[in-house]
Amino acid sequence: MSGHSKFANIKHKKNLNDQKKAKSFVKIAKEITTALQKGGANLKNNKALQNAISKAKSLNMPKSHYLNLIKNFDSKTNQSQDLTLYSAFNPFKCAFLIWTLKTNKNRVVANLKSYFEKHNGSLVNKNVVLNFFNFYGCLKFKTSLSENQILEIVFNYDIIDFKNQQSFFIITYLPENKEMIKEMISKNKSKIEVIENIISYFPKNKLILTKEQKLKIAKITNLLDNDEDVVKYYQNF
Repeated sequence: MSGHSKFANIKHKKNLNDQKKAKSFVKIAKEITTALQKGGANLKNNKALQNAISKAKSLNMPKSHYLNLIKNFDSKTNQSQDLTLYSAFNPFKCAFLIWTLKTNKNRVVANLKSYFEKHNGSLVNKNVVLNFFNFYGCLKFKTSLSENQILEIVFNYDIIDFKNQQSFFIITYLPENKEMIKEMISKNKSKIEVIENIISYFPKNKLILTKEQKLKIAKITNLLDNDEDVVKYYQNF
């Protein structure tokens, strides 16, 4: 009996260690995905990706895990093919796009359904929710140049919109033109200080919510923030 008890204890400890390791791997996978989204798959030019991979190695994550995330990164959607997209609504017609890791599909779907149904929402067809968003590139930058001087530069490139936000400027562009924007930044690097350059989902129209509605939605977003399978989510409010 004592031998059996010893085996059971060892097995229990191993299971706990495996669970901790799995959570660590998921956390690093999220970090790698975020680094890919912000800096692309070129390891030499992406410091955040280098750091994330160093962490993965220190945790003994199998090489195939992180290489697959990089290999399957789709620059057109700015997401890894190792991710799955889900969408949902809540009673105030708040739209959610939720990217999750392709781990355990049954668990992922069950959790997401639970989060939204508990708060009078539901999962819906992703194509419906995608209509609430634009998939654009967004460049935020500072500069010492005047607005007219900046306009002379940006009008040489194919952009969707240009905004002066007083302390910084914003350029919106189509994702397929991201190399053109990189070229613009490179040619004007002495004049432009990049704050952020991302390709993402932006709401076509942002909902204005009451304080009470915000508190109710916060219960859903807290659940999403703490779900180990959820990599990122977007909402229209």
